[in-house]
Amino acid sequence: MELRMENLRLDDHDEARGILSQVLSILQKLEASESETAVVLEFINSTLKPRLDVLLAGDPVGIVWLIAELAKRDHFRDVLTDEAILTHVLALLIHQEKKTKLTACRALGNLCFDNDSAREIVVRLNGLHPLVQLIASLHEEAPLDVSLGQVCVGCLLNVTNDFDPLQKQALDSGILLLLLDFLKPGCGTPAFRGMTATCLYSLLCNANSGDYATTSGFVDTLCSYTMQTDDDIQGMVEILAKLSESDDTKRAVVDTSFAQFIVAKINEVKAEGGDDDDKEDFMENSTNLLVAVSCDEHCCSVLFHDDSFFSSCSNWLASTVPLLQSTAALIFGNFASNDSRAALLVERGVARQLIRVLEEAKLEDIVFAAAGALRNVAVLRGNRKKLIQEGCAKRLKELFLESGQLSIVCKAVAVLRLLVDGEGDLAVELGTDVAFVQKLKSHFETVDPRLQGETMRCLAWLLKSSHSPQVADAAQRRLPAAHPCSAGTRPPRAYQRGTHFPHPNSVMLSRPSAPAGRPDCLAGAATQRAGPSTGSDTSGNC
Repeated sequence: MELRMENLRLDDHDEARGILSQVLSILQKLEASESETAVVLEFINSTLKPRLDVLLAGDPVGIVWLIAELAKRDHFRDVLTDEAILTHVLALLIHQEKKTKLTACRALGNLCFDNDSAREIVVRLNGLHPLVQLIASLHEEAPLDVSLGQVCVGCLLNVTNDFDPLQKQALDSGILLLLLDFLKPGCGTPAFRGMTATCLYSLLCNANSGDYATTSGFVDTLCSYTMQTDDDIQGMVEILAKLSESDDTKRAVVDTSFAQFIVAKINEVKAEGGDDDDKEDFMENSTNLLVAVSCDEHCCSVLFHDDSFFSSCSNWLASTVPLLQSTAALIFGNFASNDSRAALLVERGVARQLIRVLEEAKLEDIVFAAAGALRNVAVLRGNRKKLIQEGCAKRLKELFLESGQLSIVCKAVAVLRLLVDGEGDLAVELGTDVAFVQKLKSHFETVDPRLQGETMRCLAWLLKSSHSPQVADAAQRRLPAAHPCSAGTRPPRAYQRGTHFPHPNSVMLSRPSAPAGRPDCLAGAATQRAGPSTGSDTSGNC
């Protein structure tokens, strides 16, 4: 596609014709010099914008093509952000000819790329409506026009990305289901479906998107389509991870057997090995999705009794892949939120595996996840003696004394506090360990209220469970005056126990928040914009 000079209604002696020829020559270069940039800017301000109607009358498609090419560059895009230009571009979206619609989409997408000023004009002109109509019309054609479809979806991404008013309009229009239909197996090309997945993810980053995605069968259909495709499924998994805070999404992932499907894919990637960035992104998004799903009780119950799923998690816990180790520990910890499942985790040897992870792992997130899982296992009174026999208390005491990580220290003392409840021998052993008691009490004045509370409660349980004058004497002699405690002191009300710990004392485990500058850990990778078009009508993003 190019601009045809002979179609323009410019006199042969018109100076604009010569300048336009120069502009077209400059656009063929990857980089323009300052003087060349000045020529183009002069053309836009003195010829293109003032004489737009005349130029469009001569060759409307060619002029819009020129606008699309100019808008690929930031310094030209800003000058082209004009209501008159956008009005003409939007009008061509409903043209009968494919070439015209495609060119208009490229121009609109490039003008709106990372450009909220242009997007505000689109809002004023109600310009999203014809674009959505164009996308809807693609579903009426058989076979699908992939080249036009990819440019339309890329245009929608650039027009709406990170811009709440247009994203809300798109969601209200029912665009999610229109885009979802493009993801069904065999529809278009992998590149087209990848662009569609990226656009969906961008729209689902809108704060109001959850209701649209979870009330229309969207998640069930997406799971079904993903399991039927042989393409790279990274984009689809990223979308599901983004939606996984919803209970409806979690249950759909399990009830459609998508969780088992994704476990099989993870095992395939693990067997292939390698350090490919795409594989790492897939593994991170997939495992985040599985951890999120395991936070739901219904999902836990289904997955726990799936032998293949349980076996894979057990293998991950014993693997040397840190991401898989921490994922398995978090999932097993969530399984242990139920008393019967917690007992079975001990019987099946998972607790022993978790203790081994505590002994061998060096990374903080793995140790923290394993300790958190053991905390939930230890909530059930009948598990504690077995955990002590397996060496759990010994390793936790070492972590408490040696670790310099606040989160690890806090988690270790929390599990020890559970283990000593009703276990007199362990309470005496810890309560007469001078180094342990001194370390406990050194945290009484800490600025962190969680650690302060856990260490105080742990000492209270040592006193309560040991029935030992030696422990009481050690605690009284070393206890600061501001925090009196004696063998007769009752533990805080919330931590008084009956014959066993009731279910609410178990804590559902999830990954910690992502560092600043990245999306939430369940969201996966950051949104990718389509970017200004490369100029290709068949494979360009816009």
